[in-house]
This record gives sequence, C-alpha cells and structure tokens, in this order.
Amino acid sequence: MSSTIIAIPNQGEVALNQKKKKLQFPLVSNVFSTLEKACGKDPDTRKFIHCVKVGIALVLVSLLYLLDPLFKKIGGNAMWAIMTVVVAFEFFAGATLSKGINRGVGTILGGGLGCLVAILAEEIGGIGNAVAVATSVFIFGKSKFSDELHSTTAFKFEKLARSVEGCLEEYFALVSEKEIQPSANIVSICSSMLHSKSNEESQANFARWEPWHGKFGLSYPWEKYLQIGEVTRELASTILSLKGCLQSSRQPSPMLRRSIKEPCEIAGLFLAWILRELGQSIEEMKKCRAKVLIVPLLHTMKAELSGVTSRSLLEGSENGVGLAMAGFLFLLTETVEKVEVLAKEVEELGEIAGFQTK
Repeated sequence: MSSTIIAIPNQGEVALNQKKKKLQFPLVSNVFSTLEKACGKDPDTRKFIHCVKVGIALVLVSLLYLLDPLFKKIGGNAMWAIMTVVVAFEFFAGATLSKGINRGVGTILGGGLGCLVAILAEEIGGIGNAVAVATSVFIFGKSKFSDELHSTTAFKFEKLARSVEGCLEEYFALVSEKEIQPSANIVSICSSMLHSKSNEESQANFARWEPWHGKFGLSYPWEKYLQIGEVTRELASTILSLKGCLQSSRQPSPMLRRSIKEPCEIAGLFLAWILRELGQSIEEMKKCRAKVLIVPLLHTMKAELSGVTSRSLLEGSENGVGLAMAGFLFLLTETVEKVEVLAKEVEELGEIAGFQTK
C-alpha cells in the first residue's frame, strides 16, 4: 500500500519567501502597502484611489501624444482623448457615464449643426457667409448664469408665499370644516431651498465672469444674492417647523383654534403679499420701500401675535394644549421676523444694484 507524503513548509520559510517577493518589486509593494494602511484607517480612501486612477488614465492617454509611432497614426485627435479624460472622469461611475454620454451627444449635435451652417454659408458665399455665421452664433448662443440666478431668486419668494398660505389653510381646516388634503408640496419646496446653497454659489461665481450684458453690469452685487439666499433658507426651515406643528400628537380643539384664526389668517395674508412684492421687486428690478412701508406693518403683526400667544397659554393651559398652540404662534412670529430681515436685504440689493424707483 503506497503512502502520500505532504510537505508542510515552515512558517519562517514562508515569511522569508514573501519578503523576497516584495524585494523583487519594491515600488509596487510600497504602493500597495500604503493603500492597505490607508484603507484601514481613513474612511475617505476612495477619493485617494480615485485620484490615482485619474492620474494613471492621464498618463496612459498622454502616451498617444508623446510617443511618435502612436501620434503618427492618431494625429491631433490625441489631444481630444486627453481632454475627454479630464472633462468626463468623475468620482462615481454613474456620473462618469452620464457626463460622457451627455457630452458625446452634445458634441455630435453641435458638430452636425456647425457643419450644416458651414455648408449653407459656403453655398451663399460673399457677405451672406459672414451673416449666416454671425446669426448662427446668436441663435445657438449659451444661456447666462446671471439670468438664471436672478430669476430663480425672484421665484423663491412666490414659493415661500404659497408655503405660508398652505400651512395656515391646513392648520385651520378643522375650524372652517373644509377637507384639505395634507400638502407634501410644502415639504418639497422648503427642502429644495435648504439644499440650494452650492448651486447658488456656483451660479454666482460663474455670473461674475460673464461680460456686461443687458441689465447686469460688471460690478453687479452677486454676493447680495447669496445673502438673500441664506435668509430664504432660514425662512424655509422655519416654515418646515411650522408644518411640523400640523403633525403633532397634541392638537388644540376647533374652539381654541377659532380664537386665534382671525389674527393668524390676517398675518398669513400680509406675509404672502409681502413675499410676492419682494419677489416682484427683484424680478422687475425696482426698489421696494421696505423700511417705510413693510417693516412697520411687520412690527404691528409681531405685537398682535405676541398678545395672541399670551392669551392662548392662559386659555389652553390644560394637558399642554396651550403650549402646542403657543408653539405654532411662536413659529409664526419667527416667520414674521425672518420676512423682516428678508425685506431689508432686498431693499439693500435695490440700493446697491441701482434698481429703478416704482
């Protein structure tokens, strides 16, 4: 009967062999050991690995331009390959594919339109050639970030006005005996505003680089738009808190709500009107007299809501219902204060930007 002998290597010999293999390729082993250590300690190591991938891709694609045999076959297209890596390489795979496909389709369509215009201009010849080229530049010209930032900032006020009206309608729906479905639109509007900071900053940065065009000069105060955006985000968070009062487990009775309905509805109507006036002032680039007309009205509203809050605490002190109603009134008063700050910011924008007087 034959026997099989299995050789079990010594642990010391295994470690020595691994060490020899590492010494054969010291650079590669050092790189991978560094990556292993980084992966164990830093949770954001993927960014570092992404940088390494981009670097390797740029090195490889640059060989098409640096090596003569490859450059003779490919020619000037090698530079486009390098630019493709620089432009389309993103951190996430989906973003890379999306950006690459979008730019590919845009390049094909833009190139096709350019070739079509060039053929038509060549067929016309003479002065018609220059007219056709110049006309196509204006027809297919890019939209400007300044117009986009200006219009979106103005439209925010309309969204905020609708949100305030929706919150008050839903809160007093039981008093008026109307069936109003809970509006999820308020949450989506305010949430989108809370996440708009990075987009606004990039738009303002690009708008500063745009040439003088239309109503926007070279020294237009785009930083003021960022300050207004910051106040609108604070106001949106307050409205979200106001919306949260509608979903609280402790709700006042219809009788208690009826006692505060009239002053709250008046405040809501004035808030919506003021927000729309401010948005229209920005959209039409006309000055709003906030300190003279709007701020005194807001002070009167705050004083009236403060008195209603004190009465609600006394009337509904049992079971904490008065506190719930006072919390709603407090948030409504906070909304009035944020609108006051917003009105002052819009007035300052009109003064700095040179808006026309209404």
